[in-house]
Amino acid sequence: AKRDAARQAHEAKVKAKQDKEDARRAAAKAKREEKTRQLIESIAAEIDESEEKVYGDTCGDLCQEDGTFAVTDPQ
Repeated sequence: AKRDAARQAHEAKVKAKQDKEDARRAAAKAKREEKTRQLIESIAAEIDESEEKVYGDTCGDLCQEDGTFAVTDPQ
């Protein structure tokens, strides 16, 4: 009976250790995924800002004050 109790205690200890490690890995994975999500959002925001700036600069170069193009297609 003592041996059985010791075995069960050992198995419980091993299981608890595995559960703790699994939880640590899951937390690390979630943290990595969150960092990746934030990085992607940051890159997307930079692209949007860059596109808006390029469009604004181009429109500033090619548009009249009323927003119509000052340059027409020669065809």
